[in-house]
Amino acid sequence: MIFTWHATNAPKAVRYDDFRFIDPQVGWAINSAGQIIHTEDGFKTFTIQKTVPGDTWLRCMSFSTPTDGWVGTITRRQRLWRTQDGKTWADMTPGLPAVPSAVCGICSPSKNVVYGSGTQFPDREAGIMKTTDGGVTWTSISMAAHANLLIDNYFTDDLHGWVVGGKGGTDYPMLKPVVLFTADGGRTWENRLENSGIAFPTGEWGWKIQFLTPQIGFVSLENPNGAAILKTTDGGQTWKRIEVNDPQKNSDLEGVGFINEQVGWVGGWGHDFDPGPGDGISSGTTDGGATWFGANDIGQFLNRFRFFANLQPVAGYASGRTVYQCLATDSVEGAQALTAQFNAPPEAPMPTVRGSMEITAEVPANAKQLMITIFNRRQKLMKVLADEETPRAGSRTFVWDFKDDEGRDSGAGHFIYRVLIDGDADSGMVVRAVSAAPEAPQDLPNQVMQMITRMAGIALRAHDELMLPDATGTPVTLKSLFHAPRDLMAALVRGGWVIPGAADRSMFLTAIIGTGPMKGRLSAADVQLLTDWVNAGAVIPANAVT
Repeated sequence: MIFTWHATNAPKAVRYDDFRFIDPQVGWAINSAGQIIHTEDGFKTFTIQKTVPGDTWLRCMSFSTPTDGWVGTITRRQRLWRTQDGKTWADMTPGLPAVPSAVCGICSPSKNVVYGSGTQFPDREAGIMKTTDGGVTWTSISMAAHANLLIDNYFTDDLHGWVVGGKGGTDYPMLKPVVLFTADGGRTWENRLENSGIAFPTGEWGWKIQFLTPQIGFVSLENPNGAAILKTTDGGQTWKRIEVNDPQKNSDLEGVGFINEQVGWVGGWGHDFDPGPGDGISSGTTDGGATWFGANDIGQFLNRFRFFANLQPVAGYASGRTVYQCLATDSVEGAQALTAQFNAPPEAPMPTVRGSMEITAEVPANAKQLMITIFNRRQKLMKVLADEETPRAGSRTFVWDFKDDEGRDSGAGHFIYRVLIDGDADSGMVVRAVSAAPEAPQDLPNQVMQMITRMAGIALRAHDELMLPDATGTPVTLKSLFHAPRDLMAALVRGGWVIPGAADRSMFLTAIIGTGPMKGRLSAADVQLLTDWVNAGAVIPANAVT
């Protein structure tokens, strides 16, 4: 049997977070334009059932019957939508408990029972909300004792289920995975990784969970600096961490999907913040994960896979940059015949920007509302760039300098924007290069100061009593300087740990971060930022950045 993938005709959007099909043709999907999309022919055609406000991010979806469905969001004020007819959607947020404040995973094992898990933000309280009466009332279950971050959940029935995430601190680089199991509807939980003996790197957490059979399951592990999955063959009693050794060097996985025990795929952001051909790459295996190969032809930025029990001819779908369909046929020619009614255009390369980004909006005459919002790759709202009533008509260009409302630089990486005009929505994505502003290298020192402040909590726990000279030459502990970033930067240069202009000879980068106590704790973007700062001369800022 041959498995082939192709893009469907789902409406243009740069990210589809989730989808549900009740059969190979009838399904729904949610995207970065804030739309709930419905199809009755496998996304040859579609209808837009709902478009949410510009600052609401749709994250997860579950259906228990052909008409009863739920959509969770990671926006606090509008966390949950429900349909009871498969067509119209109502905001259920007013009746929800405070925790979790964002719904990153949702599962409805039966019509009246729903579990929502979150948040994906480790500085908020992790929790699960549950209803047993179809959303009339809800129970909040604090998971703070078990996790700092919760993403996907999967329940086999009303009582037995799983939720995955991470624990270890209030920032992503501090986390390690958790795979939590309950047999009593969420009253008690057991971390099935607690005594696994797996040496997880910090800065890694569970993202998606899939059970192929009651015994065989998989969890994708999100990690900006690596790629791995978890696999169980005994119903989740024990798990094994498997490196995804694709020669492309995939990283930051999100979606995982196995069509049988041997054949499967993973995808996600790929190569962290490094734009180019490797952006959003996918990997595949035909030997159960023992070896991996590049599988970029299946789709980009994949966040979710779902397959059907009967694999022919439509085996399943995946969501990422669009909705992709998987076909199982006896020949390539058979697959080509089935894709003839799909005419999705080729996916264009992701634009790369540096100092600022421009967004163009075509505003029609007599428009009533224009809203432009920008999210980072964790789908955190970074900026409301425009919010206009009776906006001026015409071709409009809006510029964002990557500063948030407090004037802080938003860093490097992927940024998703949404343009919403009177209910018509579009979205796009750009990559801000890790050398965030080469045309303004004087800003590098301030960016380094901000990064040191952000990472101080982790660094304080990682370092021993290494000594550095202060401004008078008096030895002081490295730990004592983390809350004074400017002084720390100066001490690193003064003590010879940083050699201006020579990152490759600077012990701070090669020993402390490369192989020492901070190994694996910084994102690729942070390491690149430090490298750029050192190579640009390791300039010490004159004043602190607030």
